[in-house]
Amino acid sequence: MVHPCDIAMLTWVSTTSRSGQPLHMQGPDLSPAEVTRLNMDKSSLLQQVVDREYGGDPQMLLGELQFALLAFLLGHSLEAFGQWKALLHLLLSCEEAPVHTATGFYAEALGTLHAQLSHCLANSRDAAGQDSPLQLGMTTELLADSFLKALFTRFYHMLQSHGPIAHKGLQAAAMKLQDLLERELGWDLTAGDLQGESDDEDAPVVVDL
Repeated sequence: MVHPCDIAMLTWVSTTSRSGQPLHMQGPDLSPAEVTRLNMDKSSLLQQVVDREYGGDPQMLLGELQFALLAFLLGHSLEAFGQWKALLHLLLSCEEAPVHTATGFYAEALGTLHAQLSHCLANSRDAAGQDSPLQLGMTTELLADSFLKALFTRFYHMLQSHGPIAHKGLQAAAMKLQDLLERELGWDLTAGDLQGESDDEDAPVVVDL
């Protein structure tokens, strides 16, 4: 299994206690301003990951995102959950890519996430009060995890800060996923709900000059 943290000339700083996946990075030749920029917007890192680990094909990244969640749900692999979480964190920590350089890819990525999460929620409802051989009811705890709400809240706040989404496919996918999360989980992903949703281990690194 490839690991998106394996990027040449960048040293990741492991700060995650739950999954063990490194979320922040620094480099010996990077200025404090560059470290802050790279952690606030991981678009350049996403491109490096796609180029190096997936041969330049972003569809391969989406394929691994799907496989990782399936391996977690069906095989109960915590390593697969850590990989899914790391990929999700990478995707939702970008700013330039979703609104400018990779809008079509993000329309597909959000569509993939909608399919994954709607499946998890549906199976959690079906398994409620029943013995489930696949233990899909455990996705209730997964979806209630604060790291997900923090990531999605910051991502939607970022989209809102850029004004109306020009790419119709991305706009439709973003609205569909937002509706699912707010309707099924009771989340408020509006800009006003950003305060208090920043989890220290998922928050961007800001380096003082």
